[in-house]
Amino acid sequence: MLGEENESGSVNDPVWSGCTMARIILDSRPIVVTGGGSGIGQGIAVGLAECGATIVAVDINLEHAQETADRIVAKGGKAIALQLDVSDLDQCREVAAQSLAQVGPAYGLVNSAGVRGLGTIDDPGVAKAWADCMNVNATGSFYTSLAWLDQLRETRGSIINIASISGMVTTRTFPGYNASKAAAIGLTKSMADKLAKDGVRVNAILPGAINTPMTVNLRSNPANIEYFLGRTPLKRFGEPEDFIGPAAFLLAGDLSAYVTGATLAVDGGLLAE
Repeated sequence: MLGEENESGSVNDPVWSGCTMARIILDSRPIVVTGGGSGIGQGIAVGLAECGATIVAVDINLEHAQETADRIVAKGGKAIALQLDVSDLDQCREVAAQSLAQVGPAYGLVNSAGVRGLGTIDDPGVAKAWADCMNVNATGSFYTSLAWLDQLRETRGSIINIASISGMVTTRTFPGYNASKAAAIGLTKSMADKLAKDGVRVNAILPGAINTPMTVNLRSNPANIEYFLGRTPLKRFGEPEDFIGPAAFLLAGDLSAYVTGATLAVDGGLLAE
């Protein structure tokens, strides 16, 4: 099923079929997914294509983005792949222009590109790890939003920032990761307020412990498995397919027209524990 990692670190084709209503609303509408080459981003991209959206799979690794696009096209969907370093504002604007030229104005932007950052505050490379987390997870979401903003104003579209429960509680992760995800949550609320007058809605999805390439190290440690599953009422790690429904709901304006500035935890109940 979608969310199971294969040897390349990507996820398998979806079997999720709960998108009949979303298909009507998302049909052929261009949705940009950053970090679309793997993990949650890939899961959302493939799932939204099942809901009828035209996907712009964006990733710093073009080969991975193309793999996502090829999978969608092979199943009869519509998708293109573009390479992007979200921490480079000029590049974001260039890729937004390419996206516009190829598929038309975006109706949705899913900011899923992210890095985790490993180590402790005593590691020699702590400053770079901090900068990487902030530049990709926080600044990157701001830069892509700026780059696609004119298109989203035109379509009265929607932005989803893939933040994390780590932006609200400590989760044995690197401090830069916690700080960057807290910044993404703050960015979501502020942009929701500023862009409401333009009809652009901005929301955040907060993943818990998810089965993706980014969390391989976390899930290979028995103590971490016990820690997370012990705090998660549903007693399992999440899968990328678990984000298709929430993303489709937040992107389909007719279903979520009065939802903006919200943070939706997709964490198996961890924050409620």
